[in-house]
Amino acid sequence: KENEQSINEENEISNELDITTKTTGEILMVATRIKELIQEKFEIYDKEEKQMRPLEYRDIVLLTPTKKNNVEIQEIFQEVGIPSIINETPNFFQTTEVTIMMSLLKIIDNPQQDIPFVAILRSPIVGLDEIDLTYIRLQDKQVNFYEATLAYAEASFEDPKNIHLQKKIQAFLRNLNRWREYARKHRVVELIRLLYKETDYLQYVGGLSGGKQRRANLEALYERAASYENTSFKGLYRFIRFIDKMQEKDKDLVEPISILSEQNAVRVMTIHASKGLEFPVVFLMDMSKRFNASDWTGTYIFDRKLGVGLEYKNPENFVKASTLVSEAIKTVKKQNGYAEQMRLLYVALTRAEQKLFLVGSMESKDKAFDLWNKGNSRIDHLLSARLRLQTNNFMDWIGLAIARHQLVENEVSSLQKNKQIKNYPVQFSCHFYS
Repeated sequence: KENEQSINEENEISNELDITTKTTGEILMVATRIKELIQEKFEIYDKEEKQMRPLEYRDIVLLTPTKKNNVEIQEIFQEVGIPSIINETPNFFQTTEVTIMMSLLKIIDNPQQDIPFVAILRSPIVGLDEIDLTYIRLQDKQVNFYEATLAYAEASFEDPKNIHLQKKIQAFLRNLNRWREYARKHRVVELIRLLYKETDYLQYVGGLSGGKQRRANLEALYERAASYENTSFKGLYRFIRFIDKMQEKDKDLVEPISILSEQNAVRVMTIHASKGLEFPVVFLMDMSKRFNASDWTGTYIFDRKLGVGLEYKNPENFVKASTLVSEAIKTVKKQNGYAEQMRLLYVALTRAEQKLFLVGSMESKDKAFDLWNKGNSRIDHLLSARLRLQTNNFMDWIGLAIARHQLVENEVSSLQKNKQIKNYPVQFSCHFYS
């Protein structure tokens, strides 16, 4: 029964959210596993109480190589009902609720902007779907979406569906015109307060999964507008430009944390931020992320000690080739870069006190094992530097190592194990999902 419940739980999560990218798939897989651990009351040792107890959300940490997927992690976890904390994450303006409200402010300032205008039509504020948007676009394909919407609102229809859609559009356009008039005579902070009241958007997001955090984000936008208008700058247009410039310079606001760290929630942080910390259960995310090779690729490369390496270019026949100097510098830079990645991996692997999950995506199981078996066929006690440099992500490094362990004999290959590799007293298992 427990297995059936676990399978049903996984199917429900997969049905709720479409898996369109490998990142989404990894996050959903982790969310499913976290729910399983909580439901089966997986036990951990509590160092303070000095006894075993069931796992709680607060005991789990997700370690990520970068912050770029934090917004998606938070949104998916909210959808499936897992509380999460992302400390000091500059993703405030990327959250869905703030993005929608900023789009509404943009079209109040200037409605002839297709992307924010369509975003509002598609949002819960108006509530149109893709078919409705297609009807509007077909009304006039030669103008922008705002003008096509005006044309649709003034057209004559006999079909009840079109008439119903037209009434919704007319109601929204009346509100939009009134809000634009209000914005000319009032402060931005007053406009935002009016929008929250008349659209009920604040109450709407509060009723969603993770509603407390979503409300906190919208309230923080209101406070940001109030702080902005305490300066010498005034007006909606200038406020929007101020926010745009902040985002262009990657100076996003820190998302307000409505869940205190002592509350029961999964924490998300980068590997760098986890240095010196330990946690009962750790999920190491995005293990198959490719290393950043920009330091040792390109037409020219620079090193403080070795100098500059340039490609040879023949202007007559347009032939170009790498030079001995550039190749030497690239090799040194790559070795140094991989050494730093190994130090980072060591930090990540040693953060878990009791259980560690390594999460990554591969093109196929067979291709992964073809590469990992190269480690199994080596007679060296340690993986050779040449073999390590042939890979470009954490997952392959781990795969090359575990392929040599007796526990994966049946899963990886039937090759004879290296007798120099001891059967270290470690327990692990490999799970593959497609």
